[in-house]
Amino acid sequence: MPLYVFVCERCGGRQDLFRPVAERNDEVLCPSCGSRCSRDLGLEFGEPRNASSGEIVSVNAGVGVTQVRGGNADLQRAGFAPHEASYDGRGSLHCRDRQTYLRVLHHKGLHNKDEIRGGRG
Repeated sequence: MPLYVFVCERCGGRQDLFRPVAERNDEVLCPSCGSRCSRDLGLEFGEPRNASSGEIVSVNAGVGVTQVRGGNADLQRAGFAPHEASYDGRGSLHCRDRQTYLRVLHHKGLHNKDEIRGGRG
């Protein structure tokens, strides 16, 4: 799933989001100020990024929209605080950082592709 970079038009806050190609131009709101964000193609193509640079959003590790409440309860039972890992209203998983993301994947019985390839994980 491609990684897209969105920058807030008001406060300049940046979000790196994994999204299906079909949703690449869907509206994104800034989590800090609530204003509209726009894609920054220069950052998407001109800057090398890795997932440890900030919040991780994963639809692949997500749940269905009707399962969000149960998914959040499952994460809390597994010891994840809401500020570390939670599902949003669309079922996408939001994690504070890469290490938390990997812990959630392992809890769900999943693995990161870099771990399978023998890369850093």
